[in-house]
Amino acid sequence: RYSITDCGAKVAICDHARYALIESVLPEMNVSVIASATGPDFQGSERVQRFEDVLARAPEAQYEVVAAQAEDPCLILYTSGSTGFPKGVLHR
Repeated sequence: RYSITDCGAKVAICDHARYALIESVLPEMNVSVIASATGPDFQGSERVQRFEDVLARAPEAQYEVVAAQAEDPCLILYTSGSTGFPKGVLHR
């Protein structure tokens, strides 16, 4: 929850294990979730959708991989936060 909120994410795309970690706190967060490999008891909502369902809504869609530049941000990794809150480290 801390990392998603700290970096200002609007959408989290994650596997079922990561979704299970944030499922109970989603009402407190301003983030939409697309989860893959969900179990049979998965209950989607307006803010939580199954990855497979999102793809199925537009089977003819073409997805273009955008060429990344050397200085483009790629991901944010969070430290363990040994002295307070974890710190986000932007990787390019």
